[in-house]
Amino acid sequence: MIGVQRPERRRAQGGSAGADDEQGQALIIAVFALAIAATAVIGLRAAQARLLTGAGDESAGEAAVEAAASVYADAAFARHRGGPSRDPGLADPAVVDAARAAAMDAARANGRDAPVEPHATVGAGVIDVELRLAGRRYRADVPVTCCPR
Repeated sequence: MIGVQRPERRRAQGGSAGADDEQGQALIIAVFALAIAATAVIGLRAAQARLLTGAGDESAGEAAVEAAASVYADAAFARHRGGPSRDPGLADPAVVDAARAAAMDAARANGRDAPVEPHATVGAGVIDVELRLAGRRYRADVPVTCCPR
């Protein structure tokens, strides 16, 4: 039978593989190194996205609670200007709606369009405002002298 004969591959003395085998192993190692690097980059990008989202939520929550606290403080001051009062008017539906609207506007301005429900209570010389945004609680205390308790 006449045909093309392939040269035989011979092993180098000492039983080590030839140059082709070493290049193949280096290629496999390079592919594994690239796969590990790609996995690390993807993981870092995911972590960065989580951190940026958390920071955005925090900015929006802080802005929202401060905006609501400002509305409640303005309402308490306006009520006090009309004469001494033990009730700062924090439960007035118009005040609650204005505080909610201010909090929503502040959250939207900071990139979060989530409903917020601010709640305010009066303590000893302070109006305490609290709300939840993206599952986190935010609080602001506004010192006041208008509403003794």
